[in-house]
Amino acid sequence: MRKNVWTGILISAVALMTLLVGANAQAIMVQFDYVNVSPSSNINIIAYDNGSKVKSNMPYTVQAGIMRWNLTVDTEVFNDVRAFCIDLGTYVDGTPFWSDDLTYIDDSSPDELKKAAFLMNLFIDNADTGTEAAALQAAIWEVIYDSSPDNAGAGSGSDYFMINGSSDVVAQANTYLEALSNYTGTAPEKYAAFALFIDEENQGHIFELPDGFPDQPVPEPSTVLLIGVGLVGLASFRYARKRKNG
Repeated sequence: MRKNVWTGILISAVALMTLLVGANAQAIMVQFDYVNVSPSSNINIIAYDNGSKVKSNMPYTVQAGIMRWNLTVDTEVFNDVRAFCIDLGTYVDGTPFWSDDLTYIDDSSPDELKKAAFLMNLFIDNADTGTEAAALQAAIWEVIYDSSPDNAGAGSGSDYFMINGSSDVVAQANTYLEALSNYTGTAPEKYAAFALFIDEENQGHIFELPDGFPDQPVPEPSTVLLIGVGLVGLASFRYARKRKNG
């Protein structure tokens, strides 16, 4: 009887360990190759987020606009992928790098990420000028950093973002932010965030994923099979214990 007990435990443990290894293998490895910011405009910004995650030399001038990247998955290259910055604590140094830290945005994502994707989805195709592109970037920073994202030209309290000057950009950004009145909490499809405040070496971004980009990973059939093996093992263990105690 003891042999059956240990057999059940062994099967369950092996299945669980393999399952955990398989789950980690699901992440997509991507090469990030920064191209440029276009269109764009220089703006002065002030941001504060509980004293962290932002540069200390406020206000400072940044080139704000639509960031463009080339992303490589395996051997397939996706050129001119549009993105916006969501991390004022680091800069892009232009060096290509590989990472599996790409998080697909869905309905379970943090609200600020869903709002940023919502604004990006609505307005990026019409952000044709430097002012419009910088304003959309400012609106996205506003929803990421400001506890009350309604005015890119003003801020107070412990969590806020604001533009210092750049009245045209402020006005356009506030126009974009007005669209949040139609936000329902649902995330648009094909958006992903990279390194949101968890990667000290690389700046965080929100990407509009192009057609053909791999979908969000799901458990493979082998993983589902392992779950079944684990359940069988646990059932065997419980049955053996029941017979022993009976």
